[in-house]
Amino acid sequence: MKLLSLLELNSNQSIFKECKVGLDNYYDEIIEAFNPDLIMAEHIGENTVVLEQAIKNWSAYGLFYPDITTINQELISYQFPKTFLLDNESEFTSFYEGFGKVVLNMIDYQKSCYELIFNGAYVFDW
Repeated sequence: MKLLSLLELNSNQSIFKECKVGLDNYYDEIIEAFNPDLIMAEHIGENTVVLEQAIKNWSAYGLFYPDITTINQELISYQFPKTFLLDNESEFTSFYEGFGKVVLNMIDYQKSCYELIFNGAYVFDW
């Protein structure tokens, strides 16, 4: 999985800070220390951890070809900015569109995740 944050260098410049974390690492401590604006799954097996960690850390998130039968549907209903990468043939596109942005290729997935941060979508207006 990839952790992303936007760091403001000054009033005119910002950079993305990122960190790759595997499920075999101590990901819980790494995520807490990094304090990401967004957590992005890069493999199907990371989706559950990404979703749980994003909710726990108040982060936006991206899910990688999520399986509707294994994803906690209650958690995806929470009002966090999110992007879903789906297959062109997915029958669940409209379901996921009800919760966040759906993209159909890896380039758009990565772009959409970065845009969630860059456009300030991780700031909650509650």
